[in-house]
Amino acid sequence: MAFGFAGDIQGKITFDGKAPKMKSLRMDADPVCVANNEVTPRKEWLILDENNGLKNVLVFVKESPSTPLSGDYSPPPKTCGY
Repeated sequence: MAFGFAGDIQGKITFDGKAPKMKSLRMDADPVCVANNEVTPRKEWLILDENNGLKNVLVFVKESPSTPLSGDYSPPPKTCGY
């Protein structure tokens, strides 16, 4: 298996359909938590923006190009962005 340098993937993943209602978090073990929340917090396994864009998405690249990539991939010298 060959490995290459890390890269960036840009795009937007959207949720198709109506989002399900998230279940409430159980906070009854700590009365302070219950008192400090006016609204019962909900689980956040699905977080959407106003356009159904998903937050915290993991993308797995199953097959990548086997040929070397071309271009200048050195970090900008002024920002030291390694």
